[in-house]
Amino acid sequence: MIHGMPIRTSYLLVDKVQYRFPRSKRKRMRKKWSKQEKNFHYVPSNSVWTIGGMIYVHPQVLNRMRSMEGAIGDSLREVIRL
Repeated sequence: MIHGMPIRTSYLLVDKVQYRFPRSKRKRMRKKWSKQEKNFHYVPSNSVWTIGGMIYVHPQVLNRMRSMEGAIGDSLREVIRL
């Protein structure tokens, strides 16, 4: 809990990142490639959402924040800075 708000983890907090690009530099080809799902990866989002008195974060991001808390000695409240 941070500031009395419970933390919920959600695997839906991801960012869509294009990792494959066409060799052609033409706008038409890039537009076609950007529509194909096979050219994208999903990576955990570093964002922290506060909705309805709850904090939502991706589980991997929460683990990273907890490891930072132990290594640096700061509390989790100072790392998030709400």
